[in-house]
Amino acid sequence: DNDDGFDYPKNTAWEEHLEDDAYGIGKMLMVEDTQFTPMRLRLPPGLNVNDPSIEIKLTGTSPQSGVVRLWDDHSGGSLLWSPGTTSFTLKQLKYDPVSGGVTFWMQAITVSDDHDTKRDVDENGKPDDRLVVSIPNLGISKASPFLDGTSVPKLVEGALSDEVKYMVVKPNSFYPNLQLRREMKSALASQGVYAQADLPQFGLKLLDPDELADLRVPDDIIAIIGQPATVPGFKNGVYHEHLTNTYILAFAGTDDLDDIMVDIWQGLGGYTAQYREAMDIGVEVNRAVVARGKTLTTTGHSLGGGLSSAAAVAAGIMADTFNAAGLRIETLYFWPNGIPVIGIHEIYPGSVTRYLNAGGLIDAYYLDWDLLSFCQDGTPLQDAIGNRFKMDGPLDEQMAIAWAAAPFIGFAAQWLGGVPPVSTVAALGYPGYLMAKAHTSHYYL
Repeated sequence: DNDDGFDYPKNTAWEEHLEDDAYGIGKMLMVEDTQFTPMRLRLPPGLNVNDPSIEIKLTGTSPQSGVVRLWDDHSGGSLLWSPGTTSFTLKQLKYDPVSGGVTFWMQAITVSDDHDTKRDVDENGKPDDRLVVSIPNLGISKASPFLDGTSVPKLVEGALSDEVKYMVVKPNSFYPNLQLRREMKSALASQGVYAQADLPQFGLKLLDPDELADLRVPDDIIAIIGQPATVPGFKNGVYHEHLTNTYILAFAGTDDLDDIMVDIWQGLGGYTAQYREAMDIGVEVNRAVVARGKTLTTTGHSLGGGLSSAAAVAAGIMADTFNAAGLRIETLYFWPNGIPVIGIHEIYPGSVTRYLNAGGLIDAYYLDWDLLSFCQDGTPLQDAIGNRFKMDGPLDEQMAIAWAAAPFIGFAAQWLGGVPPVSTVAALGYPGYLMAKAHTSHYYL
């Protein structure tokens, strides 16, 4: 995202795309930086640097993330700009006629508190600060503005311009972590896919059928991406992750009766259409993405974590799962006559080996009081597969109070005439409620 730190931008086509794109974050700056950060904008090459009549305007949007200054040298030099509009000549901006480049050095002066956390971004939106360089007066009336002596037709205001986004951030705040940590992007996709949400504030673009077709995903696979009527309860989506120019296949979890039945039946080792379709989607979307020279990962929460695990081992791709349902090995085999042929007919060759070595592909995150993980890990039910990472959730204090109060609630229920089983249910009711809350997607982000 044009965010090479203190290095110059690489000037790749993707960086150029992100410079003013809605899904880009922008060049990240910190007040604590020990040196200035380069920002490069581009004008047409070949302009006459000695022509004083070519007026260059530097314009900045009203700062949302923080206040910055622009300098003409990495060590300071001359102060070029602070918020507002300022006019310069090409020579003053050290314009390079060969590349058309103009390089500034940015210094963050203040930073806003409005985008420190995900909750802040949910409430306030993503800051959108931009720096624009333009030549509003370059037209046929100007005498030979180009080095070769030619001129150009009259242009509208700002037609020759470039703009780049930037964001002032605090160390270890939301956006620097989002830039660096794959699991954060995965977690956001696993939550957003429930509502089939497009997420420009997180750099995640939900692809529509036309965009999937442009990616060369087969038509029969596109038909089961999204919310296909042919597979009740199944919900998924493919996100183009703009910060690293990769793709994320996300699966939603349990949110209706159909999903509950899938949870139960697959947990018992039975065949389910959702798991089969998840594997098919994973394999075919990965094939299309790899053909473009890009990378696909997969993610999901709850049932979606189980579906993501199946897609990962079928396609051989990395996965981040959250409070995931366990994946039974029987799911990976063909089911002729409703019976899995274990050890003989894998649906996707190599998937069983990858399943048995799932730690090489899958990072399985779960909250300390997650109800599903508690039940799977403490019973003969299948655990979530992959490397397990226990996260400290926000409900610890409430759980401690609930467990401390449980004996008194049970005693009170029995004293009021309840039979022992009813007393036990009463005692465990509130802790169980909190554990069910811990299972939702709202508590791991």
